[in-house]
Amino acid sequence: MPPSTQKLQSLFPGIGSLFAKYDADPATVANGLNLPVASPSENALAWLLKMAIKHFGFVARDVFAAVFDFRTVELRHEEAFMVGFSNVEETVAALVAGNLSYANNAPQYIISVHPPDNDIIGTTSYQLNWKSDWVTTRIAERLHLIKNTEIQQHISYFQSLPQTRPLAGVYFEELARRSLVASVGGE
Repeated sequence: MPPSTQKLQSLFPGIGSLFAKYDADPATVANGLNLPVASPSENALAWLLKMAIKHFGFVARDVFAAVFDFRTVELRHEEAFMVGFSNVEETVAALVAGNLSYANNAPQYIISVHPPDNDIIGTTSYQLNWKSDWVTTRIAERLHLIKNTEIQQHISYFQSLPQTRPLAGVYFEELARRSLVASVGGE
């Protein structure tokens, strides 16, 4: 390992576990980033930031923590995927009520506050959504274990509040997938 990469790993310990997870070579990371030629350590740091944002979204706390300890942040998110709907509902209700400081619970690692997509007067001032595409994919994977009635409850709850409608999409997709599979005689 080049000395500059060793120095980078000593400064940003999270990068070692990330390189190992994706079997990446720090010296060749730049090719996938479309960056100008830079030192391996600069490329590695850019790659680390890109992967942290891809996994955990744009919340600075998560990205910053992942730079220093990617594996721990990933484990926190994995724990959040295992919480029950009631915990997610409590978090969503607190956020919708304006309690943006509601913390110390697992769903804060997978749900984030987003500005609205449009600027129409009279719309909600924010929306809740899953933090990243990676989080959405992980939620979808876990929905295979949930019964249709529970999925319908999730959809109904998230659709009942304007700020939470984006959260319903992944549940609707799973329900639609099941319906399609059932109509062709699968599962």
